Formats: sequence, structure tokens, C-alpha cells
Amino acid sequence: MKITIRKRTFIIIPLLAVLLFVIGQLVTRANRSGSVARPPVDPVERIYELDPARKMIGTRVDDFAFADLVSGKTVRLSELADKIVIFEGFSVGCPACAAGIEKYNQIYDKYAPRVQIVYLNINPADTALDIFDIKTNYQGRDWIWVKNSPELAVFLSRYKIVDNEMTYILKNNEIVYADSLSAPIERIENALRQALAL
Repeated sequence: MKITIRKRTFIIIPLLAVLLFVIGQLVTRANRSGSVARPPVDPVERIYELDPARKMIGTRVDDFAFADLVSGKTVRLSELADKIVIFEGFSVGCPACAAGIEKYNQIYDKYAPRVQIVYLNINPADTALDIFDIKTNYQGRDWIWVKNSPELAVFLSRYKIVDNEMTYILKNNEIVYADSLSAPIERIENALRQALAL
């Protein structure tokens, strides 16, 4: 019995070695040709890919009217058709939203002629005075600031803008970028550049 096992071992081990060598050669060739090699996946990008807000990409947005606190005028989305529109949800008591004003100042200063920012207040308890205070304290630019109202609540619900710092970028009334993860300014600016280039 021992002799049989040894004979099998002497046959199996060289066969395994040859098989492993052949597999190694095939893998090496495939990597050189690029058919198997894949770029490393950035974990942050992976998180954004899983963001449920991304399901809104490709959604057309109706010609809604927004009451701008700064100008006192009502602005329809169709009036912004020649611009890329950034919708951002915010509330006055949100520290990240306050910091977000500073990042949007950078974007507004850089792209204002071609871009319009619409800051949508999601908290019904925030007053117009609260919103003016936060705009003043963080030197927010004169983009469109919209106080929560029953009319705005319909828009927020229809397009699932339910959280602070939820961001949509629109081109031709279609959502081309969406996130609900307090995206860094670099990510939003990169998406904005892509929308401007389309």
C-alpha cells in the first residue's frame, strides 16, 4: 500500500508543478495584454457609486418656479436653460451646510456666468431672517436662496431632496450628477466641469 501511494505522489507532484507553471504563464500573458488587469478601485468612488441618490441621474426636472429671497423675484427653471444648475439642500442649523456655503462661493466665483446655484432650504422651521443671517455670516454669494414653503416641499418630495447637502447638477433640465454624501468640493467641481464640457 505504501508503495502505491509513493508512486502516485511521484506522478501527481510533477503534474501539479507543470499545471501551475502553465497557469502562471497564461496569467502573465493576460496581464501583459491588459485583458485581465483592472485599475484599482478607489474606496471613496465605490461609496459614491452605491449612493442611492445616483438613481436620480437621467431624471428630467419640471419647469418649477423658485422664490428667490435675495432678489425677491420668482425664477423659473426654464429661465436658467442656458446655465448648468446646481441644486443644494440645506438647513440653517447644519454645520456642514454652513461650511458648504464657503465651497459654493468658490464655485460661484469661478463659474458664475455659466452656472447658477439654487440653495433649497429643507427645514420648514428656518425663517427668512435665519437664512439671511447664515448667508451674511458665511459671505454667501447672491445665487438663488429659496426658503422652505409648501410649494417647495412639493418639489423636494418629487425629486427626493430630503437631506442637508444633497446635491444635483442639471443640464438642460436633466439631472447629470447626484449625491447625498456631502461631497468634497473637488468632486462637485469635477462633475460641473464634465457637465460644462458636454
